[in-house]
Amino acid sequence: MPIFRFHSVKKEDIIKAGTQFQSTLAETLETGTDNITLEIIESTFICNAEIETIAYPMVEILSFKRAKQVEDKVVEVVAQNLKDLGYEGCDIFFTHLTKEHYYVDGKAL
Repeated sequence: MPIFRFHSVKKEDIIKAGTQFQSTLAETLETGTDNITLEIIESTFICNAEIETIAYPMVEILSFKRAKQVEDKVVEVVAQNLKDLGYEGCDIFFTHLTKEHYYVDGKAL
């Protein structure tokens, strides 16, 4: 935990960002790299009943709530890495999870 879901970002680009990207996220979140999940979501965006050919990148971060300054730093790391990969802009947002609604092996944390 957390899970970073990338929409309209090429998996090759996230692979290119490599372990340094994952390590920086883990350091910022004060967790191990094995707790960071990077997921590429294959998305099709529809606008005015037509498939968008150029979709705007989005990153959804599923995690337990952390201090605002930590979340701001995480957003900075993600945005800078995407910019370094050639993505000029992106939307980044958090979906906060709660321990009482998160289960491991059928048991709430």
